[in-house]
Amino acid sequence: MNEEMKNFYDYLTIRGEPVYTLAECVAAANQNKEPIDDEYEDMTDPITEIKERFRKAVYLCDETKLAFLRLAAELSEKKAHWEENVAHYPFRVFAHNDFVYLFEKDDSYYLVFPVELAEIFREVTADEDFAGINAKNLELISYATALLELYGAYEINHFTAV
Repeated sequence: MNEEMKNFYDYLTIRGEPVYTLAECVAAANQNKEPIDDEYEDMTDPITEIKERFRKAVYLCDETKLAFLRLAAELSEKKAHWEENVAHYPFRVFAHNDFVYLFEKDDSYYLVFPVELAEIFREVTADEDFAGINAKNLELISYATALLELYGAYEINHFTAV
């Protein structure tokens, strides 16, 4: 990975040995964050919540994002380091949502797609209805985007009526 990309990914990087389960990744990502005041802490299990969000998110992925997730699954399965200088946008989206993690060990970067999320990804994309549902969802997103560009805002009734 070139120096420019290292700087780009630096703020999302977890220093240390890569881990491959969702619970371990969440723990590693949270070790540098300040603790949340118990008074405001959500009572939902973060692991279950991430899995539910991910299952829904897969149905909204375009081909670029699906290809990125396939790459992430392959690298994680092989526990191989990541040398790609592409896929910046999908990485940022998925990392921001706690779906993928980036570890740095010995000047090598490891893109980790937790095993539980990789299983959900394979399950969802193997479903015979996935392609049709995904295409319809992407069409709705395109419609909403067009409305936003045309009017600057849209009423939810217009979007749900489609």
